[in-house]
Amino acid sequence: MPRVKLFDEKEVLNKAMCLFWKQGYAATSIQDLVSHLGISRASLYDTYGNKEQLFNKAFEQYRKSNIEGLKQFFTSHSEVKEGFRKLFQLAVEEAINDTEKKGCFVVNTTTELIPNDVALIHILKENKASVEQLFF
Repeated sequence: MPRVKLFDEKEVLNKAMCLFWKQGYAATSIQDLVSHLGISRASLYDTYGNKEQLFNKAFEQYRKSNIEGLKQFFTSHSEVKEGFRKLFQLAVEEAINDTEKKGCFVVNTTTELIPNDVALIHILKENKASVEQLFF
């Protein structure tokens, strides 16, 4: 009989995203993840795979959430100039108010893992194209 998961997979993935975002991929150990997520090592591996797979899923969640947020933001602003002004104003406010000084997860990942991760280059190019398409 399969075991029942006693945790919300999406919530745990969000916690992993926050930890990777704050510490970076290399500085986050499996033990850091187990401690921060509040799940066992076995549950982590069974549900998300290894550290790299978990990172990729968390990074994907961040990018999807960001794109959806941008879509909703631009849909709610009919004036393009005003929309962009508010977007950049919000970005500055978020950066100023971020007590952890995390920065942008995409930029952090780019500077940490490029040029060694060829698969990531493709993902980042797709993300850039998605954001540019939204801007157009």
